[in-house]
Amino acid sequence: MGGEGKLLKVCCLVALFAGLGTCAFGAVLVGADLADADAWVTTGEGLLSTVFGVRTAVLANVPSNTARIRTKALALTLVAAAAIAFLVLVGQDVQVAQHVLAGLIAGIGLVTLVVAARIVREQLRK
Repeated sequence: MGGEGKLLKVCCLVALFAGLGTCAFGAVLVGADLADADAWVTTGEGLLSTVFGVRTAVLANVPSNTARIRTKALALTLVAAAAIAFLVLVGQDVQVAQHVLAGLIAGIGLVTLVVAARIVREQLRK
């Protein structure tokens, strides 16, 4: 595994742990108020990032799976952007931490997307 492959694996693991933290934070918010849609969005985004991290960390072990990781990273980035839009436009009592965590997951998804696209481009050149 080359340097880019290791970076991709690290990005996947960072997404996993960021998702776990976001999911835990969202679960605390849901526990405080079950009717809070913002808390459910935060929890769902954390759960999605956790699943993304687990699945892509396994896929990152095989270089030919990079195109699949790229697609999953695009989906994560788009969903995180939608969550940010929801929190900004519809959110009632949104905490700053929710915005920070949503932006963190979107950023991780975007970095993973760029790294995976770079690896796919290199694979196509060969």
